[in-house]
Amino acid sequence: MELSVWTAFWQLRCCGEPFAVGSEVAWRLYDTDSAWLNELLGTGGAGSAPIRLDAVEDHHPQREEGEPPVTRGTVVAVEAVHCQHACDEGGTCVPVPGSGTRSAVATANGWTPDLDGRKFVGYLVRLVVPDQDG
Repeated sequence: MELSVWTAFWQLRCCGEPFAVGSEVAWRLYDTDSAWLNELLGTGGAGSAPIRLDAVEDHHPQREEGEPPVTRGTVVAVEAVHCQHACDEGGTCVPVPGSGTRSAVATANGWTPDLDGRKFVGYLVRLVVPDQDG
């Protein structure tokens, strides 16, 4: 089975371990909604297919449902995600919808450089997880 997993830059910088295409990983994966990523990337509208996001990898769960079991799998692709930010008068900055870009990378350590005026925000990872029925 293949999963599409979000890993935020700050999670990897804080407590994560760098990984690369071909790495075996053991992550706690939480359910998530694809809407925010599709809004950021401007996908899912007329003429563009939505991105499916199956889970988010999280080292700092503060969720009522508790921690899920560890999911083990092999990283088969990694994309760095960058986007523009807009800041208000108080200095609060938020991602600009539709400004996101994706670019394939071989490794992920949380320190991918910003790109063309867009801030690095995280990785979209394709993870192959062995079938549990066998």
